[in-house]
This record gives sequence, structure tokens and C-alpha cells, in this order.
Amino acid sequence: MVNEDGDRTNIKTLERGYLIGVSAGKIFNTNASNKDNGILVMGTVGFMQHKIKITTDQNSVPQIRGDYVKGYDRLTNGMFIEGYAGYAYFGKDGLLNFSIGLDIAAGFTQGRRDYQFDLMKPDNQSRLDLLMGIRGTWYITIFKRKSEEYIFQ
Repeated sequence: MVNEDGDRTNIKTLERGYLIGVSAGKIFNTNASNKDNGILVMGTVGFMQHKIKITTDQNSVPQIRGDYVKGYDRLTNGMFIEGYAGYAYFGKDGLLNFSIGLDIAAGFTQGRRDYQFDLMKPDNQSRLDLLMGIRGTWYITIFKRKSEEYIFQ
């Protein structure tokens, strides 16, 4: 792209977004000696939003300065559902606690910009955004100190 001085400049594009939701799950025991270990299945329902973040080395490109960048950023949001299946391990000593598994999310989203410059029309189409990945979690356990005192009433 050419800046306002007529020189070539670098444009960087990055994906920005977030997911926020409510999760619930269950561990299905597979180990008789430790009932906390097993197959972990979780589901999530929530809200997702993402867009393209466009930056330059210097703020010298008028096409993407100020509110003009909104004409290119593809702001999209909507509801999502997510499923997770993996294995959860909780050590008896409480030091080694983790889970690892496959995570799949489906977002039922829609473009939210009134006009996209490159399309020369609004970007308000409904879409299905799919995300898939491997999720690893390390759990840090916090134990309350056991009381040595017994109270009877």
C-alpha cells in the first residue's frame, strides 16, 4: 500500500477476538484406584466476536486511519457452542493435575459492519465459524489447612 507521501509501506493484519461463555462438564471415571481421573466431557454456550486488526509501521496511510479502518476489519459476532472431550488426571499428592483433549467450537455469527470498502456493500451475512484445536490445562490445587480441633455440639 502507498502512504500519503507516495512511499510504499508495510501493512500488518492480525486476527483479534474473544469467546465468553458458561461451561459445564463431567468426569467419567476410568481408574478404580483414583476416582478423580477419567474421561472429561464439557460443553459451553456463549458469545464470540472477532475482527481483523490492521496496523502500519507509522500512521501514514489515510485509507486505514481513524474510522476508515472499520471499512476493512470484518467485525463479526454472535452466539457459539463448544464441545470438549479429553482425559483428566489428578494426582493423589495434588501436585500433578492436568487435562488434555480435543476442543471444537461452532459460532453462529453475522458480519456487523454497515459497509465494507473492498466489497462495496454491507457485510451482514450470517455465517458459521468453526474452530478446532487441542486444549491442555494444568490445574493448581489449593487446599485448606485441616483443623486438628474437633467441636461437638
